[in-house]
Amino acid sequence: MRPEGDRNELKRRRQLKTGSIAGEDAASLGGANLELRTALPEDYPGVGALLVEVYVGGGFSPAERAPVLRAVEPLAADGELIVARDERGGLMGTVTFLLSGSRHVELAREHEAELRLLAVAPAARGRGIGEALVTECIRRARDHGCQRLVLSTQPTMAPAQRLYMHAGFVRAPERDWSKAGSPRLAFTLELARATYRRSADS
Repeated sequence: MRPEGDRNELKRRRQLKTGSIAGEDAASLGGANLELRTALPEDYPGVGALLVEVYVGGGFSPAERAPVLRAVEPLAADGELIVARDERGGLMGTVTFLLSGSRHVELAREHEAELRLLAVAPAARGRGIGEALVTECIRRARDHGCQRLVLSTQPTMAPAQRLYMHAGFVRAPERDWSKAGSPRLAFTLELARATYRRSADS
């Protein structure tokens, strides 16, 4: 008999494959069936390559950070590394979900969870993949009984900031910080009133 957690994960994957993505429908994902799940070891090389492509290739991280971004095993061991794959198994995006107290959190305090390293493959953008990954983190934070979900982003990441605000996150300037001299903007989401707001054109 499967443990309860395994049964829930399988149920979740079946729902995602039919397009039932936390209130989203298949049309909002360009008609694609999407599988969201915790990454397996065989996913790690692809996830690392995607993070390097998005963060280093996009000019958000220096080239010397590429080996750190590529080595996702510590993130997977410390938190929940989530992948989004299409019906052919192609990697469309990833995000890392962390609980407070994890070694890789940058912002989360007690009773909070943190969303980090959201990345969507360039060819998959505009199809709701980022929305689905953020919504999955919201769901997991609620399942863990967290009071809020937090994240930080760079000022130049305007599309990501729009995505987060659309999901209900609000700016928390009192929690802004900097990393290696680069400013980080803090956002928080109170989970008691978190409901993903679909845009008029979604």
